[in-house]
Amino acid sequence: MGLILKIAAGILLAGFISLGLRLAYVNYTAHMAQQAMQEQIERQKERRAMLERQRKEQAQLKKQRGLIAAQRAKEKATENALKLKTWFQYYKAPEGCHSFKSDQHMVECVSHKKRARQEFDRLYSQGQITADIST
Repeated sequence: MGLILKIAAGILLAGFISLGLRLAYVNYTAHMAQQAMQEQIERQKERRAMLERQRKEQAQLKKQRGLIAAQRAKEKATENALKLKTWFQYYKAPEGCHSFKSDQHMVECVSHKKRARQEFDRLYSQGQITADIST
C-alpha cells in the first residue's frame, strides 16, 4: 500500500508541476500578447501624430501659397492700374473723336485708338514708356 501511495503522490506531484508549467506558459504568452498590443498601439499613435503633422504642414503650405497668390494678384492689379493710368496719360484722342459724326467717323476713331493702344503696349513692354509713380 505504501508503494501505491508513493506512485499516487508522484502522479499528483507531476500533475501539479505540469499545471504550474502550463499556467506559467499561459501567463508568459498573455504577457507577450499584451506587450505586442502595446507596441502596436504606440506605432498607431506615432502614425497618427505623423499624419497630423503632415496635415498641419500641408495646411500651412496651402496658406502660404494662398498668401503668395494673393500678393501676386495684388501686385498684378496694382501694375495693371498703373499701366492703365499711364495709358490715359499717353493717349490723346484726335480732334473730333469725342463725338462721332457718322459710323465711318466712329470706325476711324476706334481704329486710331486701337493702333495707338497696340503701339503703347509694345513701347510699355519694352520699357520705353514708364509709369509715373509720383502722381
